[in-house]
Amino acid sequence: MDNFIERILMVDSDKSNNEIVSTYLKSSGYKTKSTLTGEEFKKSFLEYNPQMILLNLIIKDIDGTVLLKWIRTKSSIPIIIVTEEERVFNKVLALNLGADDYILKPFELEELLARINAVSRRYCKGNFETEKKSVDNLIINDYSYEVICNGKNIKLPPKEFKLLNFLIDNPNKIYTRKQLLSEIWRDEYIGDIRTIDVHIKRLRKRIGKSEKWEIKTIWGVGYKFQIN
Repeated sequence: MDNFIERILMVDSDKSNNEIVSTYLKSSGYKTKSTLTGEEFKKSFLEYNPQMILLNLIIKDIDGTVLLKWIRTKSSIPIIIVTEEERVFNKVLALNLGADDYILKPFELEELLARINAVSRRYCKGNFETEKKSVDNLIINDYSYEVICNGKNIKLPPKEFKLLNFLIDNPNKIYTRKQLLSEIWRDEYIGDIRTIDVHIKRLRKRIGKSEKWEIKTIWGVGYKFQIN
C-alpha cells in the first residue's frame, strides 16, 4: 500500500454494517477492527493503536460528538464520520471538532474506500514526514503516534507517547513530576503524583536507552530526556 495508514478502527452500533465494511476494507488492503459501543471503542483505541477512525455519531452508550472530542484529546489521527445523522448542524459540529470527512449512510463501499484513500494520501503528504523526528536509534512520529526503536515498532499507550514526545521536544531540560502531570494530563488526572514514576518506568522498559540518549532521573527533582 502506498499510504502509511493501514490500521482502521470503526465504532458503529450496527454490527451488520461493521462486518460488511470491515470485509470490504480488508479486501482492499487495510487492517480493521470493529467496536459496537463507546466503552469498547476506548479500550480498543488504546490497545489497537489505530491510524484512522471511522466514527458513527449515533452510538448506543455515548454521544458521537463526545467520543470525537475524547479522541482529539488523545490523538490527531484522521477521523471520518460514517453516519445516518444527516442534520447540517451535527455535520458542521463534527467537522469543527476535528473530523476530516463526513459520509452519510447508506453509501457505496467504493465511495467510502475512495474517501479513506483520499484522506490517507492527504495526511501522508502533508504530515507524516514533516512530523518525524529522530535521536540516534529512536524515531518518533507525533502525528501518526508511531515509535520505532532499534528498527522495531514500539506500541505506546497515548499518555506514554505524549510523555516521551514532550521530553524529546525539550531535551536536557529537567521537569518535576508536577510539571509533567500538568503538561501531559492537564486537568484529566486527580490522584497520586507518583503516577509519573510508573509511566517513566514503563517507557524505559519499552524503549531502553542508548549511548547517545536516555530518560534520566534527577533525584529529588524529576526527569529529563538527556542527549549525551
